[in-house]
Amino acid sequence: MKFKLITILYLLSCPAFSASESDQATNLFNQSQTPKELEKYQTSADSLYIAPPPTLDVETVPLISVVIEKKSYDCHLDSLSKIYICPNGKSPLLLKYNSYGGFTALKNDKNQQAELVNVTSAKAGEITLFDNSAYQIDFGSFNKPNDLSTDVTKQLFAIDGFLEIMKNPLVKSVPRKIGSKEYETIVKSYLDKKASLEKIRKTIFRENNFQVKLENGKTINCKRGTRRDLTKEEDEWQKSNDQELQCSAFTCEKMHIDGKDYDASLLYESIPGAFAYPSVHITDANGLGPKVNVRSIRSPNSKKPLVDYSHLLDNPMPSYGMPYPGMQSIPAPFPESLSNKNYSRYKDPNFDASLQYSKNMCGKNNLAVQKIEKDKENVLNEIANTELVQFITVLSDGSLIGHYVDLNEAVKKGCMYSDVYLNPGAAEHLAAVKKNLYPDKHVDTTISLERATELFNKARTMKDIAWDYKQDGCYARAHLMARRFEAEGVRVDKVWIKGDLFVPETNISWNFHVAPIVYVKDKNGVPQKMVIDPSLFDKPVTVEEWDHKMTKRTVKGSVVTAFPFPENAALVERAALAFSSSDPYLPGNSINMSEEDKMKMADETMKNYRGDNKPTPGK
Repeated sequence: MKFKLITILYLLSCPAFSASESDQATNLFNQSQTPKELEKYQTSADSLYIAPPPTLDVETVPLISVVIEKKSYDCHLDSLSKIYICPNGKSPLLLKYNSYGGFTALKNDKNQQAELVNVTSAKAGEITLFDNSAYQIDFGSFNKPNDLSTDVTKQLFAIDGFLEIMKNPLVKSVPRKIGSKEYETIVKSYLDKKASLEKIRKTIFRENNFQVKLENGKTINCKRGTRRDLTKEEDEWQKSNDQELQCSAFTCEKMHIDGKDYDASLLYESIPGAFAYPSVHITDANGLGPKVNVRSIRSPNSKKPLVDYSHLLDNPMPSYGMPYPGMQSIPAPFPESLSNKNYSRYKDPNFDASLQYSKNMCGKNNLAVQKIEKDKENVLNEIANTELVQFITVLSDGSLIGHYVDLNEAVKKGCMYSDVYLNPGAAEHLAAVKKNLYPDKHVDTTISLERATELFNKARTMKDIAWDYKQDGCYARAHLMARRFEAEGVRVDKVWIKGDLFVPETNISWNFHVAPIVYVKDKNGVPQKMVIDPSLFDKPVTVEEWDHKMTKRTVKGSVVTAFPFPENAALVERAALAFSSSDPYLPGNSINMSEEDKMKMADETMKNYRGDNKPTPGK
């Protein structure tokens, strides 16, 4: 009864809808100067950030004092290596300049583990070379992993990075700098440490049997699968890079959960610092089982876990960086029945890359890989076929956004209009919302296909539109074309697609795309939507052709939705195809945004994307 009452109250908060309104769908220090010239570059003491003088070669300064992690050090320049040595008992520091205009130190922490740290400030006598104290952040309050993978990765990165001895097939190795006897003695201590770390990496992380502790405290033993035979090229790569290619799929002991037996498999790239999170997959005869999280993985020959995620499981980080203010008002996207699946894991690109690597390296007959693949397939299919509804929200700043949500949550937090749900803010701005839900309901003005082709050719010759930069800017191109077509008396709307998209035979990936549409009568006299999109075609095309041009990495493919399209469409295995009037400039823009602002943004975007200096894609 309480549930029904809440529903009624929300319905009452919405305006009355007519039934007829429902619708279908530097390095900067290269020039040598003497320390005497420092004074004329001295920055005032109250400055937040003081950088070294831009024409000074700091390597000519023989003595400096620095502050690192609130501790002061007096350092002298090694004239051969051009590296500063900072005495510190039995554990001296090495110091050099970094590409950011600051200083980086190689030191041992309290556990005698190598680490790279940034210098807070540096002085030559009373002259400030560098001061970044105002920007120092204390990360001590954050929970940090306490495992062998972190130790090995951190130390190898620190030693290799500082001494510039990293082995990378894509980057030409730079020999480390040779210095004085004092310097070489310090470097040898770090190289000895590096050799010990490499031994750990080559032995412990290559073992075949691991013990996995799950979030619930249960432990299971897992055995690595057999690696397939390597090609000559792969074997040569192993030798030249001092690495070993392995099968990263493990078969584990069976698990008994809630009265039922499950097969268990582990996907774990046992490489220190691997990007892919190790995952256990519980499957039944149908290839589907409950979700379990890995707490830690241990080797029989290591006192420390290889990886340990207890700090994440026991102290989850708060969620930051919400794309819109007030995101908490948007209903939960998934029904409760899907909350115990491995869905988020299966949508992680690192997981997918790890699975594909295992599939290749373990061979076709590895049962663990087969079961994990089946589990992923079933979970994604279940998500794709789950009934979700579209929920449209207008936030207090006028931002208009859409999401797929669980029906029960939509009913609790909004009211229904046509076949979508609106939050109270959207309901209050119904006039601004509904004209973009299904804008092509009444089409009185049509053109011929010849006229549509004429418009297409005219658009393609618009010199102020950056047609050569396809990675981004579709929203600006679409808006400029739309307004110019309308100036000629043509009815124009827009078609949008949201999802995990890419264009075949290119390296272009999009998360959404938009183009203008015009209306052409077909042979039966029925207005047909034709898309004007020179970024993809050489003529006007139907919406179906336009849609099919973009490949979707989703199970369900394209689904027609209202505008604004659901922002989480790809996360629920769909690509949302939506239509709007010509007014919206970008999804999520405020309904109060002026046409003057839209045209200004479009012109600026095209100006940025023309010429040789292409910006980083943002779409």
